[in-house]
Amino acid sequence: MIGNPFVYVGRPEQIREMLTSPIFRARGAMTKRLATLLLGEDSLFTLPYARWLPIRRNLGQVFHLNNMKNYFDVFVQAAKDFDTRVEDHNAKRKKHFEEAKAAGMRTQPTTLLEPVDVAMFAMDFALDVITRALFSKDLKVQNGPGREFSAKFSRLTPMVQAVAMNPLYWLVHPFKYREFRRLVDWFQGFCWEWIAERQASPNNESKDLLGLMLNARDPETGAKFSNGELLAQCATFYFAGHDTTAHTIAWALYEISKHPEVEEKVFNELTAVLGDHDSPTYEEVNKLTYLQWVVKETLRIHPPVATISRTTTEEAEIGGVTIPEGTSVVVGAWAVHCSELFWPEPWRFRPERFSPEESEGRDPYAWVPFSQGERSCIGMNFALMEVRVVLAVLCKKYRLAPSVDLLPYSATLTTNAPADGVFVHFLKREQH
Repeated sequence: MIGNPFVYVGRPEQIREMLTSPIFRARGAMTKRLATLLLGEDSLFTLPYARWLPIRRNLGQVFHLNNMKNYFDVFVQAAKDFDTRVEDHNAKRKKHFEEAKAAGMRTQPTTLLEPVDVAMFAMDFALDVITRALFSKDLKVQNGPGREFSAKFSRLTPMVQAVAMNPLYWLVHPFKYREFRRLVDWFQGFCWEWIAERQASPNNESKDLLGLMLNARDPETGAKFSNGELLAQCATFYFAGHDTTAHTIAWALYEISKHPEVEEKVFNELTAVLGDHDSPTYEEVNKLTYLQWVVKETLRIHPPVATISRTTTEEAEIGGVTIPEGTSVVVGAWAVHCSELFWPEPWRFRPERFSPEESEGRDPYAWVPFSQGERSCIGMNFALMEVRVVLAVLCKKYRLAPSVDLLPYSATLTTNAPADGVFVHFLKREQH
């Protein structure tokens, strides 16, 4: 690509060799360029290994599994807001048909409930979650004045990739580039405003992500985060923490809607664990084993990021092939996720693949939606809990029905976003 050689690996043993070797610690050139444009030089995505290591070590305390309880109420409340938005959507559509019928117009019962674009709803849900969990701010993106905030984000995301892919973007599209710079300044500006506001507060004991970062100290050196590092990590969690999670939620709802046998198993498990109530507790979510398999199977077929790239810092060898220094080496997630060598009937959605019986003996590097090794996604536990909570709330209350059978991916985003939304019908179980 533009004179830079790329080598792809797609077998578990090759992926392990790459992701665990110190020679492949540097980020891929395109990933680093894209992240630098939006997140600056101090982000986990952009730092060289020597500077990355102490920051990652410090953040390990922040994202420790024990801290997941701090954000659980945020997940549940945002999931309830998602449910309220679905209710409002269905109520407006039903009213539309009732008014049409009263006016003497003929209506078709099968179109009584218009499908919900869960890709858009999930994006707003994820923005609400990360804003509350990171900054303890409630923008009410789902059911309030925060829609403009969401609209700005939806403009910024595709522009980042367009600028990263074209070094002459500023020259070819000067007006769009100016808008891009304005949106980046806006994004970093509100992050810094909220950080400065918290630093000026006499009490910094908040258990949100920012509060934990402000109080974190490197376990080896005792150093705390600088202002630049705080801003970069907040921007990183904000950007990376909403986009990929939202796509996973949308694809999971879509796959559940397409597979009634999966939906029935999800509902039966929810009924057995939750009983009569609709909002799960932290302990109950951890008992939802089949739902966890559903999320993992969604991530297998629809990995949020289709490629993981690294750059060799010296000459290396993978699978007997010599790779020159400075070469970008890329894990093609689909190459391993959908290979018949490791996953029988790879394009079939079957959560049982992740049962203990079927998982036994499978190479863990055959499933890499969060990468693997020391540079794996630090927010994995956060994201998995967030997705399970919203699926539990929605699937307990609604039966899902798909509007189409196949959906294309977006060609303009770095993540595996749906190109034209994901439309699903939400039917109340007692009414179905």
